[in-house]
Amino acid sequence: MLSLSNATTGALGVHAIGLELAEAESLNSKHAIKQVDRLLSNSGLDVWKFFESWVPFVLAQRKEAIVALDWTDFDSDGQSTIALHLTTDHGRATPLVWKTVNKSEREENWNAYEDHARSARWSAYTQRK
Repeated sequence: MLSLSNATTGALGVHAIGLELAEAESLNSKHAIKQVDRLLSNSGLDVWKFFESWVPFVLAQRKEAIVALDWTDFDSDGQSTIALHLTTDHGRATPLVWKTVNKSEREENWNAYEDHARSARWSAYTQRK
């Protein structure tokens, strides 16, 4: 988990993430970039398994949660991201589950993607009760 959280420090892109990791952790930039590259190209990394720990961590001791399901389009690369966010009373939303898909596949699988996002969140939440 620590490596995954370290890898997301800073801007997106392996090089940029590696540079930010090196700065945040006082590491050699060459080695930090390599660490991020290996992490993100690791076929054993299952993001949905990560959500099984992330969702209960974010929800903490809440008995109820209000969530928002949102699609964001990225026109320049033909992708869309679906995200399930925990809403708060201070005006911010915390992402619980997210997935990026090709826009060309979204229309045909719209409901399946939304069901998957909701079920991933609820299965992780209900397992901790």
